[in-house]
Amino acid sequence: MSTFTPIDLTQWPRTPYFNHYLDELRCTYSITFHIDVTSLWKTCKARKIKFYAAELYLLTRVANQHEEFRTAFDENNQVGFFDEVHPSYTVFHPESETFSSLWTPYSADFSKFYAAYLADLQTFGNCPGLLGKPNPPSSAIPISSLPWADFSSFQLNIYNDGRFLLPIFTLGRVTSQGQQFKLPLCLQVHHAVCDGFHASRFAQEVEALAADCSLWM
Repeated sequence: MSTFTPIDLTQWPRTPYFNHYLDELRCTYSITFHIDVTSLWKTCKARKIKFYAAELYLLTRVANQHEEFRTAFDENNQVGFFDEVHPSYTVFHPESETFSSLWTPYSADFSKFYAAYLADLQTFGNCPGLLGKPNPPSSAIPISSLPWADFSSFQLNIYNDGRFLLPIFTLGRVTSQGQQFKLPLCLQVHHAVCDGFHASRFAQEVEALAADCSLWM
C-alpha cells in the first residue's frame, strides 16, 4: 500500500539527533494544541459531513506533507520513511463500552477518502474486538477520539522498546469559545524524528487547512 524508502544515515542531516534521542536519551513527548476549527465545524454541520472523517483527513493530509511524520522502522529494523501514511482510528461501542480500531486508505481527494471511510464504517464499524478491520498496514498512524472530554493535556505512557517512530494523535471534544469552535489535539511523537518546531508547524497547518472551505466542496 505504501512504499518504504530507507534513509542513508551517513547523509541524513538528522542523524546526530536521531542517534541521541533513540540510543543515548530515548525520548518521546506529547504536546496539546487547541485548534480553531470554526469554519470546518460549520461546514460539516451544514453539509452533513461526519466531522470525525474530516478530522482524520486533515491529520493524515498534513502528516503526508512532512517526512518526520512518515518515518519508521521496517521489518528489517532499517529506518526510513513511507511515501504515504493512512489513518488507523478508533470507533466506540456504547453497548459494551469498548472500542475497535479501523483503518481507511488515504486519498488526497476528500470525496474519495470520505466514501472509503463510510464504506469501512458500514462494513466494520460494528465488529467487536480490538481490530474491527483486520490487517492494518505498517504505514498506519494511530488516531483516537475522546469526544466526551475537552482536555488541555494528554499523555500516553507506552511501555515498549521506545522505537515506534510514527506519530500518535488524540482528539478531544469540540467546544465553543465565543464565536470560535476549538478542538483539543494531542500529538505524541518520538524526539528522534520530530522536534517542537515540527510539531508546532503541524498544528499550524492543520488549523490553516481546517479554515479552507474549498477542501470540502
